[in-house]
Order: sequence, then structure tokens, then C-alpha cells
Amino acid sequence: MKLNQPEESEREQPKALNHQQALALAMRIHQRREFDDAEQVYKRILETWPDSPDAWHYYGMLEFQRDNEKEGIAAVRKAIELHPPYFDAHANLGNMLLTVGRVQEAAHHLNRALTIKPDAMQPRVALSVMLRVLKRIDEAEAMIRPALDLEEGRNSAAVHNSIANVLAVQERTDEAIEHFRRAHELNPDLDNTRARLAFILAYTGKLEEAASLFARRLTQAPDDAEAKHMLAACGGAPVPDRASDSYVRNTFDGFANSFDAKLESLEYRAPELIARAIELAIGASHRSLKVLDAGCGTGLLGVLIRPSCARLIGVDLSPGMMRKAKDRKVYDELHEAELTAYLQNKSAIYDVVTSADTLCYIGAIDEVCKAAQGALKPDGWFFFSVEHGLSQSDDYAIQFHGRYAHTRKYVEDCLKGAGFPNIEIVEDTLRTELGKPVPGLIVAAQRGA
Repeated sequence: MKLNQPEESEREQPKALNHQQALALAMRIHQRREFDDAEQVYKRILETWPDSPDAWHYYGMLEFQRDNEKEGIAAVRKAIELHPPYFDAHANLGNMLLTVGRVQEAAHHLNRALTIKPDAMQPRVALSVMLRVLKRIDEAEAMIRPALDLEEGRNSAAVHNSIANVLAVQERTDEAIEHFRRAHELNPDLDNTRARLAFILAYTGKLEEAASLFARRLTQAPDDAEAKHMLAACGGAPVPDRASDSYVRNTFDGFANSFDAKLESLEYRAPELIARAIELAIGASHRSLKVLDAGCGTGLLGVLIRPSCARLIGVDLSPGMMRKAKDRKVYDELHEAELTAYLQNKSAIYDVVTSADTLCYIGAIDEVCKAAQGALKPDGWFFFSVEHGLSQSDDYAIQFHGRYAHTRKYVEDCLKGAGFPNIEIVEDTLRTELGKPVPGLIVAAQRGA
């Protein structure tokens, strides 16, 4: 096989390569995250050796990394067809399928991987996560416990993080903290371990220790948007009026692939509650609405309200989330923008503005209410959700997990001040957090004529 690309970065390569040499070249390029070049080399390898399980496997991993989920999954399946006892392919395919929420298929491949290598850590961790998501908590613990009997497991951040999450759901907080601490020692950047440890420390009243995690992070990376925001959330810095664009973008880009599956595990209800509020306020028979979904995320609300829309526009800060929204094919337009700034540049053009579980990243919501009012046509509607600050004295307060909670009176005052005379607010549960309900406010506000 002759590979002349990429010559600039691989001057040492011979022009004629055998199968293993070609794979090694592709993997080097892949590991440098030169994805376009790696794709070219993998495709050339597959043209020459179409029955290579390794080439199909690595090519599939590349495509999945590039958010080409269908192509990635199909390629790894092809590797397994060519070599059924291929442990790495089963394990990685299981993780891919779990990431996109295809739980039963994921379980099949993860269990197959564990059958091939009973002492392997990766499939055991993934199966434990899956069982926890399915709320089969005892089984999740039973799956991960044997890993701690092995030296590799005892020194694995992923294993400690996994069992800590299982223990946290059971409110065995002291044990969970012990394992989160160990996971953080081994690898502080694994699966947001620092944030999970800080969350449970704060949940148990150890706010000072939680804050210290983010303060230490800022000494290493002063521009870390998450550490800045979460330090304030834990009481270690002044509270901003809203989360920074960088924090929101990075947070949601970081788990765009697993967002829907993650929210399903939390019994996330905000989109359906807002869709119901729209139906009650406007009626299900409307088919002519021009709607802006502000903070559209992956499009969970868009799917529910599309039948009522003549035109549906989505806006979000996260490119990763918008790629997922685009895949749903329910939006006529998608724009990468901060929602308040976007609304401020629109004047009386929408029948409806929606925002599901997005204003919880904004403390002072007066400006967004004014912006929404200005963007709506006369008699237009603004529907949104916020977390309900039931016992707080402040109008809005940042919580230790980084989201803001708002009092009902503050929400009403902001809307009235912005020019919404007709306001309906319903209290309901938005999701669960550590197995407990998160109270919310579902808001329907109509601007004047």
C-alpha cells in the first residue's frame, strides 16, 4: 500500500506500508487529533484491506469522536462481524450505545466484552453506570464491587467514581465521599470527578472543603470557567448575576453526546411541562405559530412543540448541543448565540418564546424578560421554567450545584416590570437530584396588546 498523505507531518514514513504499519500511521495521526487526515488514511487502509477488524474498529471510534454517531457505530459493528470475540470492539461499542441511550444494545455488547475478559474494568464500569441509570441500584453496586478486589480496580479512578455515584444515590454519603476523594486523587479530570466530589461535599454541608477543590484548580488554571463559577456556587467567591457564556458553553459541549440519556436518568420533565403549558394557554390546534426556542439544547422541547409551529427557530450557546438539535430535523433555523443578546436584536416578530431549564443559569432574569417582551408580537407568549427557591430570602440565589433558584415573587415582579400583564405560574417537579425532587416553576406570561 502507498500512502503519501500527510507527507508534511509524517516525513519519515516509507511510501510502501504493510497493514500493521499503515494502521500504526493512522493511529498516530488519530491520537494527534488530526481527524481529517486520520480519516483519509483509515479509508485508504479499508480500500486495501476491507476485512481488517482493527481498521473498522479504529475508524468507527474516529467517526464517533467526530459526532458521526451512526457511521461510527456501524463501523465498529463491522469489526465485530469480522471478528466476533473482539473485546475492545464490544467494549467500545457498548460505551457508544450507552452514550446515545440505546441501553439494551449497550448491555449486550458490554456483557459480551466481560465474558471475553472477566477481569476487565471498562465494561464493568459501564455496566454499573447503565444499571444505575435504570435505577437497578443493588445490581449496579454488585457489578462494580468485584473491581475493587483487583489491584487495577483499586487504582482506577473510573472504578472509584462509579461506585461513589452508586453510593451517593443510596445516600451513603460518607462512603461516597471516600470513593470520590480517591477518584479525584487518581484522576481529578475524569468524568467531572471534581464537580461530583464538590457536589456531595456541599450536599452534606462541607461547603468550605468543596470550595477548596475549585480554588486549588484555579491556582493551576486561572481561566477555568467551571472552577470560577463553582467556587462562587460553593461560597468561595462573589456570586455573579449569571453564569458566564464560557461556563455554559463548556459545560454543555462537554456532555452533548450523553445529554438526553443523562436527563432521562434524572426523570427530566421541563420540556413536557412547558409543552403542556403552551397547550393549555394557546390550544393544541394551532399550526401557525412562529416560535423561538431560546436555549434549545438538543431539541427535546422542539420535538414536542413542532406540530404547533409554522416556523421554529432554535438558539443555543453550545455548538455541540446544536449539532444534536440539527440531527432531530425539527428546527427551521439554528443559531449559536446567548439567548438574551439574541432576543434584544429582535423586535415583535415571534408569537411564542420558550426557554426550558435555561434560565436556571441566569440569576437576574429582568433583562431576559424585557428582551423576550420586545421580541414578541402583541399578545405573544413567553413560556419558561426556573428552579423554585422555596425557602430562600433572596430574589435569586446560586445553589451549590451551580444553578440558580428564583422565588415566585421575583419572577412575577420581573415579568410585570417587563410588560407582561397576564402571568400564570405553576409549581411542579423539574427533575430528580440524588433521588430527590427538584422543585420548579413553570411560567406562562402573555405580553400586552
